[in-house]
Amino acid sequence: MGPKELIKTSQQIGRWVGKFKTQMNNFKVMLNEELLQEEKQKLKEIKELAEFKDTKGKPTDGTDHG
Repeated sequence: MGPKELIKTSQQIGRWVGKFKTQMNNFKVMLNEELLQEEKQKLKEIKELAEFKDTKGKPTDGTDHG
């Protein structure tokens, strides 16, 4: 392999590495967004459960039964 071919091959490898890094970064962003959505859903469910527990057993007619 001569110097010209070595330069061309090195440039091609550099482009491939750059494309690979870009794709990996895109994947990381997508994965982080997905994890964030799952966390938000879990927090929403926990909040709803806590609100349900707070209202459970409390009188709704304004009288205290406790």
